[in-house]
Amino acid sequence: MAQARPEETGPASVSPPSLWRDRDYMYWWSGNGLSTLGTSVSTLAFPLLVLHL
Repeated sequence: MAQARPEETGPASVSPPSLWRDRDYMYWWSGNGLSTLGTSVSTLAFPLLVLHL
């Protein structure tokens, strides 16, 4: 009588950790967003400042 073997499975599929939980990524993402916002505000503000002078 043959012994029953447990089913062989591949490595457990573990999903990678979410980037939103990574502190360094959040610092980078926030800084990049603020930088983009500042660039947009400057693009609008400098021509208005020149017109005001």
